[in-house]
Amino acid sequence: MAIWIRRVVDDKSENVLKLAEDIWDIKSQFTIFEKWLKDAPAILATGEGWIADFGFSVREDACGGGPIISLELMEICLKHKITIFLSEYSD
Repeated sequence: MAIWIRRVVDDKSENVLKLAEDIWDIKSQFTIFEKWLKDAPAILATGEGWIADFGFSVREDACGGGPIISLELMEICLKHKITIFLSEYSD
């Protein structure tokens, strides 16, 4: 799947950017998302808020655990008013 970055304007969201296209592993997606956020794209200065929608599938060998969402990542999301959606898909 991918991570869809959506801008929220007037209580409606619109797709703006797709990150991690064709990557279904949520750990990899969070790594890509965190790197993108640290580059502080100027686009985040616009809009009333943002949604980062992670579309992922469960790992075949999963038995617990997942990505670490660091305090730094959470602070960046708060600063830019980013809400995270986790959209799980089965194969």
